[in-house]
Amino acid sequence: MANLVFTDAGLEWLVKRAFDNATALGPALALAIGSGATTPSAADTALISETARAAATFEYVSPGVFKLTATFPAGDGTGTVAEAGIFDDADDDEGTLIARCLVGPFVKGAGAEYTLELPVTLVDSNA
Repeated sequence: MANLVFTDAGLEWLVKRAFDNATALGPALALAIGSGATTPSAADTALISETARAAATFEYVSPGVFKLTATFPAGDGTGTVAEAGIFDDADDDEGTLIARCLVGPFVKGAGAEYTLELPVTLVDSNA
């Protein structure tokens, strides 16, 4: 069987339909932060230790590339920040974990605001 290759236009369509809040098929996306430091796995269904979640904004960059941004105000997600995740629901403990990564780690003080900018690049591992 031949490998399926997404075109640039196809990747643009996929990214916008799946992740852009203005055109997405599902609910708005959210970013979450937590203190877990376990290596991400395809089997993950939640952050290891989620401490805060916030609605994300979408920025299209190029075919297969976009950026999600969320701001965690003072008092939200206080403590160690070592992981981040993309969810399809802004309500804590709800929704599907779409992707998870390690960040930092660093300590977010109670009075600090933190803006997470998460660039995402879809790659064809068959190429």
